[in-house]
Amino acid sequence: MNTILKAITYQFEQKNWQETLGYLFLAFLVVGLISLFISFSIQLPVEIMLSYFREMGKAMPAGESISSLVSSGTNALRIPVILYLMGYLFEVVGNVVGQKEKLFPTHGDFFNRLVNGFKLWAINFIALLPTTILALLVIGSIAFATFLAFSAASKSIFMLLLGLALCLLFVIVVIVFSVVNGLITFTSWYIYIKTSTFSKAISYGLIIKSIRTNERILLKGYLYLLGLQFVQAFVGFMSLFMICLVFFSGPIIMLVGYFAKAYIFALTYQKMSKLEA
Repeated sequence: MNTILKAITYQFEQKNWQETLGYLFLAFLVVGLISLFISFSIQLPVEIMLSYFREMGKAMPAGESISSLVSSGTNALRIPVILYLMGYLFEVVGNVVGQKEKLFPTHGDFFNRLVNGFKLWAINFIALLPTTILALLVIGSIAFATFLAFSAASKSIFMLLLGLALCLLFVIVVIVFSVVNGLITFTSWYIYIKTSTFSKAISYGLIIKSIRTNERILLKGYLYLLGLQFVQAFVGFMSLFMICLVFFSGPIIMLVGYFAKAYIFALTYQKMSKLEA
């Protein structure tokens, strides 16, 4: 719990935390306001027209296309800001691992940080692709078998018990694949930070070797992340009761959460580096 608390509070111990978090908060706020304006000025009228045509029993394919396009466009507005944030946090993690005095670099260098953010996203996507496909196949098969078992449960108590057992297996498999994917994300990003080489970061040989070497450290870091996500979810839920402030509290909670996760990543990487030294 002390580690999670430190991950949250270290941000506000930095001399330039107001500038660092403030600019990022404004960026997310501006994007949110633009998305809101587009939704109300374009998407909402289209949705009203679609609802009217549905009541009349008529189709409006063009309206549905416009609504989908606007929704996709408003979501796409957040992508550059998120990629920049990932690139920025990449540097923060490096500064924490290197135990530098100034952990938060000055804002700027947008292109390089966007590129680094995209690389981190691409590394995570490629590294998780095999296990994600395997997880979908296994979980899908269990879900289908569970459906068949419960369909025949009224005819046999054995099928009912089998369905319940498959439900339990479903939960266990989901948890196992979640942990495995979390460890892969941890390790692939660690390899990239350590080597600055994209190809090495997505090498399953290096990832598995690093996981075996640092298994306990990675599991501990993963548990810290889960604890942090629980705290973030709880605070986010409580902020819903402040209806007038939820539009502002959302970006703040998200940013503090991102920086806290970066700190936990950095602490885990420090321990991994010492063990591998």
